[in-house]
Amino acid sequence: MAQDRTGSDAASLFASPARLLVGTLIFVAIVFVAAVSAYVAAGWPIADAAYMVTLTIFSVGYGEVRPIATPYLRVVTIATMVLGCTGMIVLTGALVQMFAAIQLRRLLGLDRMQTLIERLNGHVVICGFGRIGVQLAKELHAAGTPFVILERDGGKIAEAQTLGYLCHRGEATEESALRAVRIDRAKILATVLPDDAANVFITLSARNINPDLEIIARGEAPTTESKLLHAGADKVVLPTHSARSGSPR
Repeated sequence: MAQDRTGSDAASLFASPARLLVGTLIFVAIVFVAAVSAYVAAGWPIADAAYMVTLTIFSVGYGEVRPIATPYLRVVTIATMVLGCTGMIVLTGALVQMFAAIQLRRLLGLDRMQTLIERLNGHVVICGFGRIGVQLAKELHAAGTPFVILERDGGKIAEAQTLGYLCHRGEATEESALRAVRIDRAKILATVLPDDAANVFITLSARNINPDLEIIARGEAPTTESKLLHAGADKVVLPTHSARSGSPR
């Protein structure tokens, strides 16, 4: 429960400046449209009106586009100065808060997913969230087995997050990425990338980090099986070869 509250607090910390930023942008947009409309109503071309409002809101001070010769135009200009400049000040503050919240989130380690990954023990690591990785994740999720997905593609990571899976974006062939998903404490590694060379390299790296790890590796070509076994895999799955031979995948 404490962990959930921490995640909720972190989300609130991040969401508050985000709401302020969106609200301020809407306010500035309304002021801009209203001011341009007011100048157009006074007979100004829309291009001159938009230019005048932009100069006023951003306090550039290049001078008046057209003479502000009537009380109506003076009121419109004063209102644009007060509301527009106020909106830009608040907008700047909201942007500063947004960046500060992002940095604070990183500094304090409030990324809930990474915190959960750090607490894993005796879990399954799935390298690759392709067809086989997706199916394996579904089966593990249904069985209630803890697992984490290691994938380099941002789109696939987003898909995994939508499904509620623990995941880490990184290159599985890099030892740092394997350590980030706690391969040293994992029970099983399933490296199911559609790249035989990558699967061999991942198997070698994982076996070196965790000698007790059970490794299931995917192979595209039948000749890769011996290489994967020699690299340290306990079991090799050849989905393409199995499909051609009529065996179940």
